[in-house]
Amino acid sequence: MSVALNRFPTLLAIVAVCAVASSCDKDPTQPTEALALVACPTGLQLVNAPITLAFTQPLSPASVTGANIVVTDAATGFEIPGSVRLAATDARQVVFTPSEPLPFDTAVRVRVQNLLSADASASSAVTVCNLRTELPPIRELYWRALPDIGGNDLYGVSVLQPYLAYVISSSNRLFRYADTLSAVTLPLPPYYTSSNDVSFVSPTHGFVTATDVRLRKSVVLESFDSGVTFDTIGTATAQVLNRAYFRPIPNADAPFGVAAGGQTFSPAYFMKYHPQTKTFAVTSFNGTGGVYDVDFTRDTLHGAAATLGLKVGTFTVLGKVYVTADGGSTWTEVAGATAPDSVVTYRGVAVRNNGDVWVTGGNGYVARLTPSGGGYTITRVAMPGVTNPVPDTPSGLIFNDVQFAPDNDKFGWIVGAVQIGAIGGVPRYEGLIFITRDGGATWTRQGVRGALNYGAEFPALNRIDVLSSNVAWIAGDAGTVLRYEGATTQ
Repeated sequence: MSVALNRFPTLLAIVAVCAVASSCDKDPTQPTEALALVACPTGLQLVNAPITLAFTQPLSPASVTGANIVVTDAATGFEIPGSVRLAATDARQVVFTPSEPLPFDTAVRVRVQNLLSADASASSAVTVCNLRTELPPIRELYWRALPDIGGNDLYGVSVLQPYLAYVISSSNRLFRYADTLSAVTLPLPPYYTSSNDVSFVSPTHGFVTATDVRLRKSVVLESFDSGVTFDTIGTATAQVLNRAYFRPIPNADAPFGVAAGGQTFSPAYFMKYHPQTKTFAVTSFNGTGGVYDVDFTRDTLHGAAATLGLKVGTFTVLGKVYVTADGGSTWTEVAGATAPDSVVTYRGVAVRNNGDVWVTGGNGYVARLTPSGGGYTITRVAMPGVTNPVPDTPSGLIFNDVQFAPDNDKFGWIVGAVQIGAIGGVPRYEGLIFITRDGGATWTRQGVRGALNYGAEFPALNRIDVLSSNVAWIAGDAGTVLRYEGATTQ
């Protein structure tokens, strides 16, 4: 009994020690659970998305600060501004949101330090994650901007050789490129205004459409001396001639030709050229706007045309598509191809040798018309990566031209513009270029070498002329002339 009584004070002492320590079921030799980053993010970081980091424990909100989560440009060491916070649904995640989109294809370093667990029992060691942002949306920078030829908008381009081309401006000036990337300016006489298109069939022989203020008529002009002088060969009373389509005919002295246009609201106006008499036969259609583009297959028999549309208040005229099988002598409207109300206007048209007709226009409209049972099946085609920022305005995203290569019509381009803002109520546009290499099954966006925003920032584009799958030129706003240089020059 005395032995048991002697042991009782010892048991009391052990209980007292356990009470002070608050727990005797934990082994004090075991380490506290570590606070660490689960893993660095993998894959390419989206430029418009936050950087999310996951940790092994919930974090103390007070420790989640910009001093403890530091994001820098890995090349320069400069800090990337942004904000950090705990994720709303998981206290084990930290979200870094940059103040502006991250740059494309850039190495980014994330340094994590001094974070505390929610119960303050653990802190994070210094950890560094190396990320890379996604590649830019435009990776084919195959176009080169030629020296600026003035602030005027350019609506016509005609290419004869890789370094021989003519471009015409809205301000009555013709530009000639000959074995150089600099242009020679050829002013038209002062009584010709509102020049719209140019089409040369040889280095010296070509045609221009313009407005003659003396006659108050639009005219077709012909030159035999590389655009130094012109003679009037056709007139279109009170019509604007948007298009001059002339092509040389093998083993023939005279070219094939069609001029076309009309008013914005009506009619569609075609002028078929008869070279033997140097006269034009006129065909017109009411109920639609003027013709904005025409195109023909290599045999110049089968062609297509696209017309303008206009919506002002309750007044609406819609674009239409016309086809010809006799070289433009007669035209027929394509049933069911009137522009939808959301599109309003057509701007570009192209014909492939298999009979497919391609049409482009307002509100990002691109469609393939496939011959079927005496008519056409219409399939809408979306260009990747672009949407209309002002869907109620067809001009917010507009494709002005489409053309396929005559030597290999699996190759083709679509050009246009997307609205990126407004200054004083006047819309600002950024140009767009898309290429297909499989006859239109897929399209890839292209850019201009040296242009801002990884080749994406350049003025609106109006017209493209394609000589071959390797040779093409584009004319656009603000004196913009682009020349295709292809992947082989990269």
